[in-house]
Amino acid sequence: MKKIVLTLVILVSFAMQAVAYDFQSGDLLYTILSDDPPHVSLNGHIDGENAQGELVIPETVEYNGGIYTVTTISNRAFYSCEGLTGELVIPNTVTTIQSGAFAYCTGFTGTLVIPNSVIELGTDQTQHTYGGVFSECTGFTHLVLGESLQKIGYSSFLGCEFTGQLVLPEGLKEIWEDAFRSCKGFTGELILPSSLTKIEHYAFSGCDGFTGNLMIPETVEQIGDYVFSECTGLSSIEIPEGWEETSDYMFFMCSNLTSVHLPQSLKIIESGCFKNCTSLSEINIPEGLTEIKGVAFENCSNLQEFVFPDSLVSIGVGAFSHCIGLDGELRIPDFVETIDARAFDSCVGYNRLVLGLSVNRLFESAFDNTQFDSIAIKAIVPPDLLINPYSGVWHFSDSIPIIVPCGTLEAYQNDENWSGFTNIIEDCGTGLVGFSGAEWYYEIENENGSITYQHLEYAADTTVNHKDVQIIIRTNTLYDKDGHSEVTREYIYEEDGLVYWWNGDLQEFTVLYDLGAQVGDSWVIKVGTETLTMHVDAVDYYHYGDQTFRLLEVSDENDIFSGSIVCGIGHLTSFFPERLMNRGKNYRVEGMRCYWREGELFFKYGDEDCDAVYKEYHSGIEDHEDAMFAVYPNPTNGVLVVETQNFASLPTQTYRITNIMGQTLMSGQITAETQQIDVSALPQGVYFISVGDMTQKFVVK
Repeated sequence: MKKIVLTLVILVSFAMQAVAYDFQSGDLLYTILSDDPPHVSLNGHIDGENAQGELVIPETVEYNGGIYTVTTISNRAFYSCEGLTGELVIPNTVTTIQSGAFAYCTGFTGTLVIPNSVIELGTDQTQHTYGGVFSECTGFTHLVLGESLQKIGYSSFLGCEFTGQLVLPEGLKEIWEDAFRSCKGFTGELILPSSLTKIEHYAFSGCDGFTGNLMIPETVEQIGDYVFSECTGLSSIEIPEGWEETSDYMFFMCSNLTSVHLPQSLKIIESGCFKNCTSLSEINIPEGLTEIKGVAFENCSNLQEFVFPDSLVSIGVGAFSHCIGLDGELRIPDFVETIDARAFDSCVGYNRLVLGLSVNRLFESAFDNTQFDSIAIKAIVPPDLLINPYSGVWHFSDSIPIIVPCGTLEAYQNDENWSGFTNIIEDCGTGLVGFSGAEWYYEIENENGSITYQHLEYAADTTVNHKDVQIIIRTNTLYDKDGHSEVTREYIYEEDGLVYWWNGDLQEFTVLYDLGAQVGDSWVIKVGTETLTMHVDAVDYYHYGDQTFRLLEVSDENDIFSGSIVCGIGHLTSFFPERLMNRGKNYRVEGMRCYWREGELFFKYGDEDCDAVYKEYHSGIEDHEDAMFAVYPNPTNGVLVVETQNFASLPTQTYRITNIMGQTLMSGQITAETQQIDVSALPQGVYFISVGDMTQKFVVK
């Protein structure tokens, strides 16, 4: 109560103070600002706050035989003069209107016109003491701003009840704190001039009549907190390139906002920036974003998708609390160390949580009321669990699957934070075969120094020696991708961590990889009639994307197949021991570039552009428009049409049809550019047709 009484005393003292002035003309009081040139400021009315009737402000006033131009309306000149009525006409001689000049003059009506002569409104040093120039002037119906206006000061139009569109003049540079706060009557789009450099706190807060798109000019260098908060009519927003952070609560409670375009330069989304934007459904996330602060997206209940960039390091308190529209997998990037309290409280749509490599502190309440089917943790060191001091318990079921990196099972089971979970699963990524659509690309260095690629692709399943195996088509591609050399079929299967490979010379399987081997272990590979003893020199872990793979460093006596084997991917130098397989053809397979599953890039080693490699070199065993021959229909039920593009230059070519075991079933001559081949005698299944050095796959149904 003491503070309130003190405030009232101060306000009363202001009201009772006498207005300082040099002379009076009519009912108005003036102060001389200069005699050369002669100009004055208008200081107020002789009756002070009791002034009544219309106010007529002259352009000039006579004093002591001189003519003085009225250029300034001083601070608090007509403060709380509620009895002044009619339209306020400000003459074109006025260049400056100071703080509080017409504040609380509720009796003015009609259109408020700020003349073209005015450069600044309420930007004097007394702004916070005397308030805005026209704050709470609720009688005005429209606003027209002059073309010369450069600065709109503190609370200049706070609480005014203008209607119609707000037209800001080109040339305006600064809009100060609270300038248009709670001006609820404005309608239409808010168009900010390209000259604007600064918008301060709450400048347009509560202007709920603005509609459509808001585009913030590139020239804006400084923007305040809550600047567009409660602008409930805005539907979309564009923030310019160059910005590195938003402001606090910048668009708080913009409840009709549906889409936001953020610049790629953005690093930080500040606290509460989009809080309670309940209609927000579309937002692009910059790739370089590092921090999302507290309650930034709280209650954005219509947000359907949010993909966290790999650059993210911090997620603040309640950042996505009650974002119930988010669904699918919640993936926390590798640089994030701490997920703060209530960060994803009540995000009921998520079904799986993936925590990145760097997470070391996890607030239990970060996921209050968010139920996951499983949690995958990439961190090698078990993160600390910070239990909610009010509940004292971890909210997830003790039996929820907790998937941890290969080699860390014991560490998690023995950690006091995680020992209570009964379903901790170690993911070593040992599986190598069994992935439909798997494709590998290795780089080849040819005898002449040129670089081409070796392509391996899972083609089909079959049975060899009573073992269920996968067929891998191995092709050494040429630059023109219209021809192949060495199209061969390899047969592999996996059992108890061992990957077996079919040795066609010996007609038996040999161990290719021992994925469960430990340091000091060894195994023998039979290549043709030769043998190769592989030694495990080291075991490590390889982090890629969301997964942690077990990695074996292996070597052999003659350095033929030495290198790294990533369990789940393959040998990083060559999938098979190529140096014993190239039959003296003087090419070397020098390293894996890319690995796909189902046409999606799953893994790449090094900095290669894998999409470009796939597009440029992939011809493989599928149909392609640019192949030298095409087959159709595919699948076929009896007749296969072979269309040969280079028939004119090579009129006689041989075709060969083989099964998945590589056995030749049919052969003959291509005698026409478009030739039909009767394959009705073939049982249902997958087959390969080769014309020259090209191979295509087809299916008989």
